[in-house]
Amino acid sequence: MNTSPIENERRLQSFINRGIVTDVDHANARCRVQIDGLETDWLKFAAARIGKVKIWNPPCVGEQVLVISETGELSTGLVTTSFDYDDQPMPSANADTFELHCDDGATFIYNHATHNLEVTLLDDSTTTLISNRVQISARDVSFDCNNFDVNCESYSIGCQSYTVNGQTINQNGKLIINDQPYLDHGHKNVKSGSDTTGGVNA
Repeated sequence: MNTSPIENERRLQSFINRGIVTDVDHANARCRVQIDGLETDWLKFAAARIGKVKIWNPPCVGEQVLVISETGELSTGLVTTSFDYDDQPMPSANADTFELHCDDGATFIYNHATHNLEVTLLDDSTTTLISNRVQISARDVSFDCNNFDVNCESYSIGCQSYTVNGQTINQNGKLIINDQPYLDHGHKNVKSGSDTTGGVNA
Protein backbone atom coordinates (compact mmCIF):
# COMPACT_ATOMS: atom_id res chain seq x y z
CA MET A 1 0.00 0.00 0.00
CA ASN A 2 1.41 3.37 -1.04
CA THR A 3 1.48 5.70 1.99
CA SER A 4 3.70 8.41 0.56
CA PRO A 5 2.78 12.01 1.40
CA ILE A 6 1.93 12.67 -2.24
CA GLU A 7 -0.39 9.65 -2.41
CA ASN A 8 -2.02 10.54 0.90
CA GLU A 9 -2.60 14.09 -0.34
CA ARG A 10 -4.16 12.76 -3.55
CA ARG A 11 -6.51 10.51 -1.60
CA LEU A 12 -7.50 13.31 0.74
CA GLN A 13 -8.37 15.48 -2.23
CA SER A 14 -10.49 12.68 -3.70
CA PHE A 15 -12.67 12.01 -0.66
CA ILE A 16 -15.18 14.67 -1.72
CA ASN A 17 -15.40 16.13 -5.21
CA ARG A 18 -17.81 18.42 -7.00
CA GLY A 19 -18.63 17.65 -10.63
CA ILE A 20 -21.15 17.73 -13.47
CA VAL A 21 -23.10 14.66 -14.62
CA THR A 22 -22.17 13.84 -18.23
CA ASP A 23 -24.07 10.59 -18.84
CA VAL A 24 -26.67 8.42 -17.08
CA ASP A 25 -27.28 4.66 -17.30
CA HIS A 26 -30.81 4.38 -15.92
CA ALA A 27 -31.04 0.60 -16.26
CA ASN A 28 -28.05 0.05 -13.96
CA ALA A 29 -28.46 3.18 -11.80
CA ARG A 30 -25.04 4.53 -12.75
CA CYS A 31 -23.74 7.83 -14.07
CA ARG A 32 -20.51 9.49 -15.19
CA VAL A 33 -19.29 12.74 -13.68
CA GLN A 34 -16.82 15.27 -15.02
CA ILE A 35 -14.44 16.47 -12.29
CA ASP A 36 -11.75 19.05 -13.09
CA GLY A 37 -11.84 18.17 -16.78
CA LEU A 38 -11.69 14.40 -16.23
CA GLU A 39 -14.65 12.05 -16.64
CA THR A 40 -15.14 9.27 -14.09
CA ASP A 41 -16.07 5.68 -14.82
CA TRP A 42 -19.67 4.58 -14.22
CA LEU A 43 -20.49 5.32 -10.57
CA LYS A 44 -23.49 4.43 -8.42
CA PHE A 45 -25.81 7.31 -7.65
CA ALA A 46 -27.57 7.54 -4.31
CA ALA A 47 -31.32 7.30 -3.72
CA ALA A 48 -33.37 9.20 -1.15
CA ARG A 49 -34.67 5.87 0.21
CA ILE A 50 -34.11 2.20 -0.67
CA GLY A 51 -35.98 0.10 1.89
CA LYS A 52 -39.67 -0.49 2.51
CA VAL A 53 -40.12 2.83 0.73
CA LYS A 54 -38.20 3.25 -2.52
CA ILE A 55 -37.77 6.57 -4.32
CA TRP A 56 -36.64 6.76 -7.95
CA ASN A 57 -35.31 10.17 -8.93
CA PRO A 58 -32.14 9.74 -11.01
CA PRO A 59 -29.70 12.57 -11.73
CA CYS A 60 -29.75 14.20 -15.14
CA VAL A 61 -27.05 15.28 -17.55
CA GLY A 62 -25.77 18.73 -16.60
CA GLU A 63 -26.67 18.39 -12.92
CA GLN A 64 -24.02 19.44 -10.41
CA VAL A 65 -23.39 16.72 -7.80
CA LEU A 66 -21.03 15.62 -5.05
CA VAL A 67 -18.94 12.48 -5.44
CA ILE A 68 -17.86 10.88 -2.16
CA SER A 69 -15.21 8.18 -1.96
CA GLU A 70 -14.50 6.37 1.31
CA THR A 71 -11.07 5.25 0.12
CA GLY A 72 -10.09 8.36 -1.81
CA GLU A 73 -10.32 6.47 -5.11
CA LEU A 74 -12.82 7.94 -7.58
CA SER A 75 -13.41 4.48 -9.05
CA THR A 76 -15.24 3.56 -5.82
CA GLY A 77 -17.04 6.88 -5.54
CA LEU A 78 -20.74 7.38 -4.85
CA VAL A 79 -22.68 10.19 -6.50
CA THR A 80 -24.76 11.90 -3.83
CA THR A 81 -26.77 15.06 -3.44
CA SER A 82 -26.94 17.90 -5.94
CA PHE A 83 -27.04 21.65 -5.32
CA ASP A 84 -27.86 24.86 -7.15
CA TYR A 85 -25.57 26.77 -9.47
CA ASP A 86 -25.85 29.44 -12.17
CA ASP A 87 -27.65 27.29 -14.77
CA GLN A 88 -29.85 25.55 -12.18
CA PRO A 89 -30.97 27.97 -9.43
CA MET A 90 -33.16 27.03 -6.47
CA PRO A 91 -36.84 26.84 -7.55
CA SER A 92 -38.06 28.91 -4.59
CA ALA A 93 -37.03 31.16 -1.71
CA ASN A 94 -40.13 30.53 0.40
CA ALA A 95 -39.34 29.34 3.94
CA ASP A 96 -42.83 27.85 4.39
CA THR A 97 -43.12 25.53 1.40
CA PHE A 98 -42.19 22.02 0.35
CA GLU A 99 -41.87 22.02 -3.42
CA LEU A 100 -41.28 19.59 -6.27
CA HIS A 101 -40.61 21.10 -9.69
CA CYS A 102 -40.36 18.91 -12.79
CA ASP A 103 -38.56 19.83 -15.99
CA ASP A 104 -41.81 19.87 -18.01
CA GLY A 105 -43.34 22.53 -15.74
CA ALA A 106 -45.38 20.30 -13.41
CA THR A 107 -45.25 21.33 -9.74
CA PHE A 108 -46.23 19.96 -6.32
CA ILE A 109 -46.27 22.66 -3.64
CA TYR A 110 -47.41 22.42 -0.02
CA ASN A 111 -47.39 25.52 2.18
CA HIS A 112 -47.30 24.50 5.85
CA ALA A 113 -48.03 28.06 6.96
CA THR A 114 -51.27 28.43 4.97
CA HIS A 115 -51.99 24.63 4.84
CA ASN A 116 -52.56 24.83 1.09
CA LEU A 117 -51.60 22.05 -1.32
CA GLU A 118 -51.27 22.90 -5.00
CA VAL A 119 -50.55 20.37 -7.75
CA THR A 120 -50.16 21.77 -11.26
CA LEU A 121 -49.91 19.57 -14.36
CA LEU A 122 -49.70 20.39 -18.05
CA ASP A 123 -52.82 20.79 -20.20
CA ASP A 124 -52.33 17.43 -21.96
CA SER A 125 -51.55 15.47 -18.79
CA THR A 126 -53.47 12.53 -17.34
CA THR A 127 -53.86 11.75 -13.63
CA THR A 128 -54.61 8.11 -12.78
CA LEU A 129 -55.64 6.85 -9.33
CA ILE A 130 -56.15 3.09 -8.91
CA SER A 131 -57.60 1.91 -5.61
CA ASN A 132 -60.21 -0.48 -4.23
CA ARG A 133 -61.79 2.39 -2.28
CA VAL A 134 -61.41 6.17 -2.44
CA GLN A 135 -62.85 8.30 0.35
CA ILE A 136 -62.93 12.11 0.31
CA SER A 137 -63.87 13.94 3.50
CA ALA A 138 -64.22 17.69 3.07
CA ARG A 139 -66.58 20.51 3.96
CA ASP A 140 -66.75 21.72 0.36
CA VAL A 141 -65.86 19.95 -2.90
CA SER A 142 -65.91 21.84 -6.19
CA PHE A 143 -65.38 20.59 -9.74
CA ASP A 144 -64.67 23.13 -12.48
CA CYS A 145 -64.39 21.34 -15.82
CA ASN A 146 -65.71 21.11 -19.37
CA ASN A 147 -66.82 17.47 -19.08
CA PHE A 148 -67.50 15.32 -16.02
CA ASP A 149 -68.06 11.62 -16.71
CA VAL A 150 -69.02 8.95 -14.17
CA ASN A 151 -69.04 5.31 -15.31
CA CYS A 152 -70.15 2.90 -12.60
CA GLU A 153 -72.67 0.16 -11.77
CA SER A 154 -74.28 2.19 -8.97
CA TYR A 155 -74.28 5.93 -8.30
CA SER A 156 -75.74 7.24 -5.03
CA ILE A 157 -75.98 10.76 -3.58
CA GLY A 158 -77.25 11.42 -0.06
CA CYS A 159 -77.84 15.05 0.83
CA GLN A 160 -80.50 17.52 2.00
CA SER A 161 -80.52 19.39 -1.30
CA TYR A 162 -79.33 18.43 -4.78
CA THR A 163 -79.39 20.93 -7.66
CA VAL A 164 -78.49 20.44 -11.32
CA ASN A 165 -78.29 23.48 -13.60
CA GLY A 166 -77.89 23.33 -17.36
CA GLN A 167 -79.49 24.20 -20.68
CA THR A 168 -79.88 20.52 -21.50
CA ILE A 169 -79.92 17.59 -19.08
CA ASN A 170 -79.82 14.18 -20.75
CA GLN A 171 -80.94 11.06 -18.91
CA ASN A 172 -80.55 7.72 -20.68
CA GLY A 173 -82.33 4.72 -19.21
CA LYS A 174 -85.19 4.40 -16.74
CA LEU A 175 -85.56 7.27 -14.25
CA ILE A 176 -87.22 6.35 -10.94
CA ILE A 177 -88.38 9.00 -8.46
CA ASN A 178 -89.67 7.90 -5.03
CA ASP A 179 -89.90 4.32 -6.28
CA GLN A 180 -92.08 5.39 -9.25
CA PRO A 181 -90.92 5.17 -12.90
CA TYR A 182 -90.91 8.66 -14.36
CA LEU A 183 -91.75 7.84 -18.01
CA ASP A 184 -94.58 5.33 -17.62
CA HIS A 185 -96.22 6.06 -14.27
CA GLY A 186 -99.97 6.73 -13.87
CA HIS A 187 -101.95 9.43 -12.03
CA LYS A 188 -105.08 9.29 -9.88
CA ASN A 189 -108.25 11.37 -10.40
CA VAL A 190 -107.63 12.19 -14.06
CA LYS A 191 -110.25 14.55 -15.58
CA SER A 192 -110.62 16.20 -18.94
CA GLY A 193 -110.45 19.94 -19.56
CA SER A 194 -108.36 22.36 -17.57
CA ASP A 195 -108.17 20.33 -14.34
CA THR A 196 -104.84 18.98 -13.17
CA THR A 197 -104.23 15.36 -12.38
CA GLY A 198 -104.00 13.96 -8.91
CA GLY A 199 -101.04 12.28 -7.32
CA VAL A 200 -99.01 9.44 -8.78
CA ASN A 201 -100.57 6.00 -8.51
CA ALA A 202 -98.89 4.07 -5.73
